[in-house]
Amino acid sequence: MKKTLVFLCTGNSCRSQIAEGFGKNKADLVVTLCGNALDSCPTIPKGVKHEHWGFDDPAKQSDEVFKRVRDEIEAKIISFSKEEAE
Repeated sequence: MKKTLVFLCTGNSCRSQIAEGFGKNKADLVVTLCGNALDSCPTIPKGVKHEHWGFDDPAKQSDEVFKRVRDEIEAKIISFSKEEAE
C-alpha cells in the first residue's frame, strides 16, 4: 500500500517544502512543523497518525541556519523511516 506524508506549517515558506522533499512516499502520517500549525490547523481525521516535529523557521535567515534546519529535518525523516521499517 502506498503511504503518504503530509507536512503542515502555516509559514509555508521553508520547513514544509524541505520536509516534503525528504519525506515523500514514506508513511501515512500528518506532521506539523511549527507551533502555529499545531495549534491552528484543522482537525486531523480519525485514523490518521499525527506527530509534531518542531523546527526553527529558516526563512529569511542566514545560509547557516537554513542548512542546519534542512539537515535536522532530513535526519528526523531518516530516523522516522528506520523506526517505521522495524
